[in-house]
Amino acid sequence: MENYATILIKSKESLETTKVYLEQNILSDISSNVEEIKNNGTMVELSILGGASTENDVEIIMEKLNENDFELVKGYVTGDEDPWCSLYWISDNQILSEDLDGGIYEYIADCDESDLDDYDGLREAKDKGPEQYFNEKFNYWKQGLESCDLSSIRNEVERIIKSSSC
Repeated sequence: MENYATILIKSKESLETTKVYLEQNILSDISSNVEEIKNNGTMVELSILGGASTENDVEIIMEKLNENDFELVKGYVTGDEDPWCSLYWISDNQILSEDLDGGIYEYIADCDESDLDDYDGLREAKDKGPEQYFNEKFNYWKQGLESCDLSSIRNEVERIIKSSSC
């Protein structure tokens, strides 16, 4: 299974300067392959392709960028199979993540009402339904990225919603 990751970086530096910084200081520490480094609105977009270690590589990159005072760093990982994604952001110098996966609704369908309180988010997901539940999480994550083209991750979120609504 291949995983695709995108990291969006707000930097005071130019694309070329940020690219050189990434290549010289960070990218040698990851096992995923760098696909592209380009501008996306006012951000620098780093795209990587990897396997099981992709999510760990995203965290390594984000941690190092955060340690070096980049203004804003957010990322996401998607896979090449069932629609899902993991959204990453930094808050109070901690890397946080949110998994969006329609499997939660398969689990809810098999749950008794009393089981919905056993795990965080089950009752909320059931009460809100896939569209509201996943869109709220995505909309929270995308704050600060208004200048970016997020159509790729937006399409993945739509696929997750659609697969969860069946």
